[in-house]
Amino acid sequence: MRLFVLIAAAAALVFGQPAPEILKKTAETYQSLKSYHFEAQVVSETVSDYNESKSRSIRISAATLPGLRRLESKGGQNSSLRVFDGKSVWEFRAGPKQYARQDQATYEPPRMNMLSDPVDNYKSLGKSEGATLLREETIDAAGGKRLCWVIEVPSRFKVSGMIIERSPTTYWVDKSSYLVLKEHYLMKTKSPMMESAQTQTSTTTYSVASANEAVPAELFRFQPPEGATEVAEFSSPFGGGSVMVGKTLPEFTLEDLAGKEVTSESLLGKPVLLNFWATWCAPCREQMPKIQELQRVFAEKGLVILAVNDGESSETARKYIEEHKYTFCVLVDRDKSLTRKFSVTGIPAVFMIERDGKVRAQYNGYSTSLDLGQELKKLGF
Repeated sequence: MRLFVLIAAAAALVFGQPAPEILKKTAETYQSLKSYHFEAQVVSETVSDYNESKSRSIRISAATLPGLRRLESKGGQNSSLRVFDGKSVWEFRAGPKQYARQDQATYEPPRMNMLSDPVDNYKSLGKSEGATLLREETIDAAGGKRLCWVIEVPSRFKVSGMIIERSPTTYWVDKSSYLVLKEHYLMKTKSPMMESAQTQTSTTTYSVASANEAVPAELFRFQPPEGATEVAEFSSPFGGGSVMVGKTLPEFTLEDLAGKEVTSESLLGKPVLLNFWATWCAPCREQMPKIQELQRVFAEKGLVILAVNDGESSETARKYIEEHKYTFCVLVDRDKSLTRKFSVTGIPAVFMIERDGKVRAQYNGYSTSLDLGQELKKLGF
């Protein structure tokens, strides 16, 4: 212990300040911001025994406080934008090419906020425990060469569920401005459907880091892109908007795995959960045990669960369902006719339908933090 203290003291003499003091001043810098404009490139890499992939995206966070803000992630189908213009909050998602508007005075961020502001995280760096000053290093960031402190901060996230390892986060803090110009972390995950773990790394490097300077006004204006459609709201942090919420269950006739026809008319008067899925879809497979649990808990309360197989043969769906001993009803949408009627652009997709045939809620994509049982209870099922 004494040796560790001596080493830490020596590091402080070499670098001038201990890591906690640097992070405290960094947090105070972000807490004092009245306006800011940050843009960063985020490089994500995923490596497993069978696959290796790399993606890049651009993240923008800008504000003229208290009322104006822009949060944006640009990169492929996951691109999204949220603009606070002082009166309204506008959100746009590039995948489904949809946007929604809410009143800013009553706006509340979604429970699973996929467009969080990194500034909020940096404001709390002063509370970090166990931080270590590794070295000083000059990096290319924010338009030039910047001399930075390199500080490692232990992860605050507990290892649980699919996450089996989470590395400390390394921050590069600019010595002249106390702004974070780069950060890096590693995470290992393993789902029950995977034979081996996969390693994910994320590196964020800022190209623009402007603090307490004038921010271009156009960043806080929203103009719907050409061809975009407006929806009432986005009921899920993933995928498209709630284009079906409030609408009546469309007419359909599909067969179950036994060849028996199920019609929309036969469902009137019953609460229904529709789950669009396919055997090739990994998130769908991970969600299936939770759908089975809903069947166990809510079937006796009258809830009808229909798992709509998206475009596969009945033989493929039957083999998978029998292998996993699932007991909910499976419908085969071989030509994707019902998928199109529900405007499903990605799976899994879950719809909750009232006894009167009206769609009450829509959840696109899969997340371990989304508890469909609790959502059902909130909707009165």
